[in-house]
Amino acid sequence: MIFTIILIAVLVIALGVFAVVVFRKLPQLKVLDPSSSREAKVKELKQNILRNRLTRVTAGRVTTLSTTMGAPLRIMQTLVRGAAAKLTALERSYSDRQKSGKTKLAGTEIHSILEETRSLVNAEKYEEAEKRLIELISLDPKNAAAYEVLGRLYILTKNYTNARETFMFVLKLSPKDASVHASLGEIAELEGDLKKAFEYFGKAKDLNPNNPKYLDFYIEAAIANEDYYEAEQAVAKLTEVNPQNQKIPLFTERIKDGKKTK
Repeated sequence: MIFTIILIAVLVIALGVFAVVVFRKLPQLKVLDPSSSREAKVKELKQNILRNRLTRVTAGRVTTLSTTMGAPLRIMQTLVRGAAAKLTALERSYSDRQKSGKTKLAGTEIHSILEETRSLVNAEKYEEAEKRLIELISLDPKNAAAYEVLGRLYILTKNYTNARETFMFVLKLSPKDASVHASLGEIAELEGDLKKAFEYFGKAKDLNPNNPKYLDFYIEAAIANEDYYEAEQAVAKLTEVNPQNQKIPLFTERIKDGKKTK
């Protein structure tokens, strides 16, 4: 009993020290209103990504701390040092570039980093890809492509909260980018919000009405929402722009069946 009380006390101290380290590095951000500057919103998103990344990285270590019965103080010290190291790594990268006078990236360098991160994602090296993307964003905070790749990475790793936050920010940078609306539709669909998914896919379709992929997404969402009129209109458009699409007869049959049971 006494050992359990001591262990609980150690855990409380550990979490307290961890909180001090983290929040000294990540100052609280005020809630931004719609009139806030884009630069402030960029900073907010970057800080949120870093904060969430730290949470994920240290979560496993907190679990270890609570389940390991031996040497709790040593584990506590490792936890705190590790959190600080993860957080300062990106700061150091940016600081080094400042000292060298290279705080902006050339177009070719940006392209190279994006290709590298896409390769890392394809190889399922998600943590490494995320780190590279955050480094890129810290140097080029208005690079919509970097945010978009980061958002896709979060979808792949089922981190839908971060994915949605990232794509919502890309939407501020590129409000008429159909692929961003489609990605938000995917996230809504994965979270079970079929109505919201239908809205986003509809926006993607309106922005790029001849894109078979967006028409496909929209038809699926329309059928899921039992809006068979919209589904039929979209199938007609899909037939016009991509008559060889093998899903057209399947869509037509599903719409017919849906009308019978509605």
